[in-house]
Amino acid sequence: MGRLLLFLWLGATAATAAPVRIVSLAPSATEILFALGAGDRVVGVSDYCAGPAAALARPRVGGYVNADFERIVALRPDLLVTVGRGPKLARFSASQGIPFRTLTMESVADVGRAIRELGEIVGLGGQAADLATAPMHALRRCAGGGRPRSRWPPSSSSTAPRAASPG
Repeated sequence: MGRLLLFLWLGATAATAAPVRIVSLAPSATEILFALGAGDRVVGVSDYCAGPAAALARPRVGGYVNADFERIVALRPDLLVTVGRGPKLARFSASQGIPFRTLTMESVADVGRAIRELGEIVGLGGQAADLATAPMHALRRCAGGGRPRSRWPPSSSSTAPRAASPG
């Protein structure tokens, strides 16, 4: 009985181990991984990554639509991550036994959730919680931190210049 429990415990621990060889097929996911401090675990990036600088030194593996499956397999990843749907990537990763995760980033709220999700996956949930609040704080600063904003379009009683219409 003791051996069985030890086996079950070891199996559960191995199943939840943080990935150490990550291939990112989305520039945004790559930037999040580096911002979290997991950049040293990224072994391959999308052809479309433009930063951070350390990511540019990683092997390029295509992109969401044109992934180089042979190059990905050669990198021996233990996580393949992208943004959006990815049925072709999902089928490939399942056939190779590579854990696969897609992130949704269609709104600012989604970005925060994606940061937290990726942080949990790589075992950096604490850093992710802090980083996930940054997009909303930045938007609030851009919006003036609660100051009144000018109205657009101007009301009909406004003296603001208007474009002439034909006719």
